Amino acid sequence: MLFQSKKYTWARQFLIVGNSPALIYVETNTHIFYLAAVIVTFARANPCQHIISSWTVDDGLPQNAVYSILQTRDGYLWFTTLDGLVRFDGMSFTIFSRSNTKGITSNRFNTLCEDGHGSLWIGTVAAGLFKFSDGRFTRFTLKDGLPDQYVTAIIEDRQGNLWIGTRAGLACLKRDCFIVYTTAEGFSGNDIASIFEDREGNLWVGTYSRGLNRLTRTVVVVYGKRDGLSTDAFYPVFRIDFVVLATD
Repeated sequence: MLFQSKKYTWARQFLIVGNSPALIYVETNTHIFYLAAVIVTFARANPCQHIISSWTVDDGLPQNAVYSILQTRDGYLWFTTLDGLVRFDGMSFTIFSRSNTKGITSNRFNTLCEDGHGSLWIGTVAAGLFKFSDGRFTRFTLKDGLPDQYVTAIIEDRQGNLWIGTRAGLACLKRDCFIVYTTAEGFSGNDIASIFEDREGNLWVGTYSRGLNRLTRTVVVVYGKRDGLSTDAFYPVFRIDFVVLATD
């Protein structure tokens, strides 16, 4: 997962504190960065001065493993865990789970995206896609057109289309309808791992074991070992001044 400030771009990493992962907050004066289970604020004057605070299940997290972090336009921080969706207001955690929230049918959340309208989209492990808008959760599954209910990645492109990666193909939600892209449309594989839109509007789609794909308006271009890449497995895809590919 990618988290980006105005000046820097970072890829997802997991921080281990002791023998278990935990959520870490590091604060100084300016420049907030989000790094999976880490939030770091660097000071311009002296980057070595900072205060570190940490939160675990003892402080209200439902689980110590945090898989994705997003700050929405209203200022809240959202975290995904495999035991509930978490919202943080700077003081306390609010947990959304199937036991306390209408519309949620699974606690196994793994990825996040906020669209241009301010709606929050949440991917799950085997329970499909959820949309949180106006205080309500709406679920999308195979019945609605998703190719699979294991969601691995979500982005919104510059045209306002939502792209959802799953273990069985790529889906585009356009005008309330899912359009599915798989090997039948020319993709190298259906096990989608990551999605990224470049400056030209091309969509880069990484797979777990079948290489990399570039989707333009008219064609799918496949890249793999035969093209000089070190592997056929791709995870986060992002860009600094050029496209950067993360592999295993």
